[in-house]
Amino acid sequence: MTVLGGVVVRMFAVLGALSVLSGCVTAAAPEAGDWKIERGYDRILGKPAGVAQVNARSRNERQQQLRYPQVQLQTGSLQLGCFDNVPVVRIAFNHRVGSNRTSTLSYRFDSNPGHDAQVRFLQTFSTVVIEDPKEVALFLEQLRAAGTLYVRVMSHVAGTTTVEFPLKGAPLAIDAAYQACPVDWLKPRTADAPAPGPRRSVST
Repeated sequence: MTVLGGVVVRMFAVLGALSVLSGCVTAAAPEAGDWKIERGYDRILGKPAGVAQVNARSRNERQQQLRYPQVQLQTGSLQLGCFDNVPVVRIAFNHRVGSNRTSTLSYRFDSNPGHDAQVRFLQTFSTVVIEDPKEVALFLEQLRAAGTLYVRVMSHVAGTTTVEFPLKGAPLAIDAAYQACPVDWLKPRTADAPAPGPRRSVST
């Protein structure tokens, strides 16, 4: 298999990994605020497993006009879980949002400063994955204490997509989703530690 083929296989593996995990989860999915949580046991890893997801209406005028009837709702889902025993954040839509070469994703929790995230767009053009450990930790630290999450994807080809997720119950969702792959939280900065470098932010 060529290297390119391997990359393609991995991209589709990430797309389906969290869904496959649901097959390992045997318990019913209880509600936790705005979140739907599935808990159970991963028979491959031999330890508890979980997936947490929250859904919301998305908006992309270009895709609505080109590909979908006006009556069909555009939606987005924020999903927390493990992939290959590593914590990841997956944001999926039922319409195109962009690709690695033409798109960016920015987000903002409540009234916190906006952040341009380091992400990977899968070849479905409708799913974005945050998988860099520092990016995941930064995202989840803000998620734990936030009430809303506003996400914007800008693409030269697919147009601009926006979605706002309600987050009530986020602490329980985080704990359940990552019990099999604990998050490497960012260490708090002490008085003697150097200040972090400038971080790109965006207006939303």
